[in-house]
Amino acid sequence: MGLDLFIQIIFLFVFCLVLATYETQIEGAAGWAANLPTWRPDNAKWVSRLYRKIMGGREMTLYHILVFTLVIVFLHYPYFAGKSWSLFSELTTVSLFFLVIVIWDFLWFVINPRYDFGRFW
Repeated sequence: MGLDLFIQIIFLFVFCLVLATYETQIEGAAGWAANLPTWRPDNAKWVSRLYRKIMGGREMTLYHILVFTLVIVFLHYPYFAGKSWSLFSELTTVSLFFLVIVIWDFLWFVINPRYDFGRFW
């Protein structure tokens, strides 16, 4: 493993840690924006039903649409800073997105002082 890869892994872990900390401060013990005054579409709409299927039954909220979009834009920054785009690099970026949301979600449970980590498993 090269030094560049190691630095990228540490950077993404710190990014996930910041996101998880930020989200625990916003959501508190009520995950998935349960108590936030955010827009929620009508559950009868097709996009809402599709979102629920993809997200394991979780409700679609504007808060999550925006935060996921922020992460996707952040991960695409290298393309705007001069990295050449290719289908392979895009698939790598998309896979990083899924890796980031899994680590970020796990860290939410680890660092949230209002949540018992023992219940995670």
